[in-house]
Amino acid sequence: MSKLPTNCHWKDLVKVLEKFGFKFFNIRGSHYVMAKTDCRPPKIITVIMQNPLKVGNLQSTLVEAEISREDFFKYYK
Repeated sequence: MSKLPTNCHWKDLVKVLEKFGFKFFNIRGSHYVMAKTDCRPPKIITVIMQNPLKVGNLQSTLVEAEISREDFFKYYK
């Protein structure tokens, strides 16, 4: 299993989440909120707008969105 990148920009993570069906929902302060409404109940994901993302924040976002590391690397850059 490959390690998550330490230099991932939050906009790159947003692009990956969009590939999995998440869409922009709202901005709350320094948090970019995305939602996936085609599932019940709808999934709400918050992405911290910091550059670069900390590995822990990236990993927790992927777990919350139910995206595996392999699937993340398919669409990451």
